[in-house]
Amino acid sequence: MHQNIEFLTIHKLFEERVKTNPDSVAVKFDELTLTYQELNNYANQIAQHLLLYGIKTESVVAISLERSFELIIAILGVLKAGAAYLPIDPNYPTERINFILDNSNSSLIITNPKLVKRVSFDPQKFFLINQFPFINKETKNLNANVSGDNLAYVIYTSGSTGNPKGVMIEHKALVNRLLWMQKRFPIFEGDYILQKTNFTFDVSVWELLWWSFTGAGMCFLKPNSEKDPSAIVKAIEKFKITTIHFVPSMLNLFLDYLDLNSNVTLTKLKSLKYIFSSGEELKIHHVKKFNRIFKENSTLKLVNLYGPTEAAIDVSYFECTRNDDLDVIPIGRAIDNIELLILKDDKIANVGEIGELNISGVGLARGYINNLQLTEEKFKAHVHNSNKRMYRTGDLARLLPDGNIEFVGREDFQVKIRGFRIELGEIENTIRRLEYISDCIVKAHKITEENVILLAYLVSSNEIDEIKIKSFLKNFLPDYMIPNYFIRIDKIPLTPNGKADLKNLPLPAAISSIKSNESVIKNIDHIENQVYQIWKEILQTDKITLNDNFFDLGGNSLLMGRLQIVLNRKFNLSISIVDLYNYTTIESLSKFITQLKPMGESKIQFKNGNRAKSNTDIAIIGIAGRYPKAKNINEFWNNLVNGVESISFFTVEELEFIPNTNPDSEIKFIKARGVLEDADKFDAEFFGFNPREAAIMDPQHRVFLEVCYNALEDAGYVPDKFDGSIGIFAGSSLNSYLIYNVLSDRQKQ
Repeated sequence: MHQNIEFLTIHKLFEERVKTNPDSVAVKFDELTLTYQELNNYANQIAQHLLLYGIKTESVVAISLERSFELIIAILGVLKAGAAYLPIDPNYPTERINFILDNSNSSLIITNPKLVKRVSFDPQKFFLINQFPFINKETKNLNANVSGDNLAYVIYTSGSTGNPKGVMIEHKALVNRLLWMQKRFPIFEGDYILQKTNFTFDVSVWELLWWSFTGAGMCFLKPNSEKDPSAIVKAIEKFKITTIHFVPSMLNLFLDYLDLNSNVTLTKLKSLKYIFSSGEELKIHHVKKFNRIFKENSTLKLVNLYGPTEAAIDVSYFECTRNDDLDVIPIGRAIDNIELLILKDDKIANVGEIGELNISGVGLARGYINNLQLTEEKFKAHVHNSNKRMYRTGDLARLLPDGNIEFVGREDFQVKIRGFRIELGEIENTIRRLEYISDCIVKAHKITEENVILLAYLVSSNEIDEIKIKSFLKNFLPDYMIPNYFIRIDKIPLTPNGKADLKNLPLPAAISSIKSNESVIKNIDHIENQVYQIWKEILQTDKITLNDNFFDLGGNSLLMGRLQIVLNRKFNLSISIVDLYNYTTIESLSKFITQLKPMGESKIQFKNGNRAKSNTDIAIIGIAGRYPKAKNINEFWNNLVNGVESISFFTVEELEFIPNTNPDSEIKFIKARGVLEDADKFDAEFFGFNPREAAIMDPQHRVFLEVCYNALEDAGYVPDKFDGSIGIFAGSSLNSYLIYNVLSDRQKQ
C-alpha cells in the first residue's frame, strides 16, 4: 500500500497536478476544451456554492446530468466540498430516482430544470447547474477536512429485494485502484481517455478521474453515441484517443464494424495504446478477432479487467496475449493491495477446484448505504484474520496452475447482459406488485453468445397484456431490465428438491424454433427478402413477419448496431441508428430503404458523398423580445419610429452601491445604461426553479426564459397544449461588462 494512501483523496491529487500543468488540456467536448486550471476554477466555484447548502464531509450529493463539462465540474466540485457524489441517470424511471434520493438521504441534487417536476424531492435541494453564473478566474482550493476514510462516491446497483442498493466507496479504495492503473498502464500529457460509459456504472469512475492526476486528458463522447462504432472511430481519430473501454459485447460489435468496413483503415486508430474490457465475460473468440484485426499494431494492448461495484471498480487484470493458444481468457491476478480468495466450504480451494471468489483489501466498499443487514450478509470477517473483512462476490472461480484465476459463473440469480448487472429478483418482485400476478419467475436465455434476453413467466388466471405490463415496469425499472417476452403459465415447474425447474419452462414461439428451413414470410419483394435474411441472421430466428417489431423479437441496442453495419454494407447506404429506431419492422424499414436507393432522392448521405436536395426554408410564426423601455416588439418598433430615448441616466447618489463611480475613481465610469423593466419579477415556480436557485441566476437568464415563453405564446403554440415539436431560435449573452469591469473591482476595495 502507498505509505500515505489513507490520507490521499482524488481531488487533492488533481489539485497537485493543476500546479504543475495549469495550461494542459484536461477535458474536451466536441470543439471545446478546458485546461486543468479552468476546470479547477469552475469546480472550486461549485464547491464554495455547495457550502451554502450545508454540504460537508460525508454528505451525499446526487448528480443527474448528461455527458458534458458540467458533469465533470459537478463531480469535482462535490468532492472538493468534502461530499460523495451519487450518479443518477436522467433517463431512469421517476420511481427509481425517487427511491434512490430517499434511500441515500441525499442532501442535494445537481441537475437541469427538466428533472425538477419529475421527482418528489424538496424543491430547496435542487441545484440547477446550467443556471450557475460561472466566472473564469482563478479561485482558491477549499480546505475541506477529507481523508482517505471518507466517502468518495455512492453507486446504486440492481438489488434482489425489488429495489436497487447503494454501494459506498471511500477515497482510499478509489485512489488505490487509480494509482495501480497508472503504475501498470501509465498515461501522460498528450494521452486521452474516451469517456463513453454511463456514469451510473463504476467503469465511468476511472474514465472520469484517472487522467486528473497524470497530466493526461479526457474526451467526452457525444451523448447517445456509445453504441455507434462509426461515431467511436471518428472520436478516436479526431481526439487522438489512447485509452478506451468496452464491455465485451460492445467490443465485439466494434470489431465487427472494423471487419465489415474496408473504408475504415486502422491508421484512424493508430493513436490507441490500451483497450480495456470488463463488465461481462471476455471470450476467446473476442481476443482472436482482436488479434487478427490489429495484427499490424503489436503495441496495442487488450486488457481484461474484473471487479464488482463493491470493490472499487476492478480487483484483477489479465493482459491478453497475441498468441491464440489459450482455451479461456482468465480474469487474471489481483491488483495492488487486493487479496483474492477462492473458498470452498469456507476453506481455501485447491488449484483447479471451483469455489466462491471472495475479495479482501483496501479496495472494499464500506458497505451498502442505509442497509446494515445486507452489508453484514455480504461483507464477512476474513477467514484468516478476524480484523479484516472480505466481500462474498457470488461469482464462481478456480485458480489455474499458472496463478491466474478463471471466472466460471454465478451461484445465484445475478446475470450480466451487455455489461449491465441485473438481479432477476428485482424484476420478479416488481412484477409481483401487479395484483393479478400470483407468482412469477424471470430467467436469462442465451440465443447466441452475443444475444442474451430476459424471459418472464407469469402465473395468472387472467390473460396477459404484454404492453400494459411493460408500461407498468417502465415506471420502476430501466429499459435494460424489462423482459423481452412475457409467457403465461399455470404454475412454476419444480425440481424434486422443490426449486424452480428453469429447464422445463417453455420458450416463446418466436424463439422456440431457430433456423428452420421454411420462412414465415410469404410473397415478399426483393428488398424485403434481403432485410428478412439479415434480421434472421442477427436475431437467430426465422419466426418473423413483416410487421414484427425488432425489439419484440429479442433485439437490443447492440444488435441494432450490428444491423446498421450489415445494412449499410449490403445496400451501400449510410443509415443511422436513429433511422433504425424509427423503422423497427421489416415492412417499414424496407420501404425506407427503397426510398433511399434512387440517387438524388435520399434524405441521408450515400457513401459516394452525394447529397439529396433538401428544403431548408423555415416559417417564423411567433416573435418576442424585451428591450429598455419596451416590453415587447410593438413597443420597441414604436420607440424606433418616434425616436424615443431608451437609455436610462443615473446620478452619483443613485449609484452609491457600486464602487468606482465617484469623480476621483481611476475608472471612467459612464453613468448610463439600458434597463429592462420588471427584471426582478420572475415566476420561479412556473419555470421549475426553487427560489434559492432563481436568486443566484443572472437576471438576463431569467428574462431570457420569459422571452422564450412569450415567443411561444405569440405563436399560439405552448408545450402544455401541443404534443409535437416546437423550435425556438433565441439568443442571449452573459452581462460581461458588469461582471468584469464593475463588480469584479469590489475585490480591490
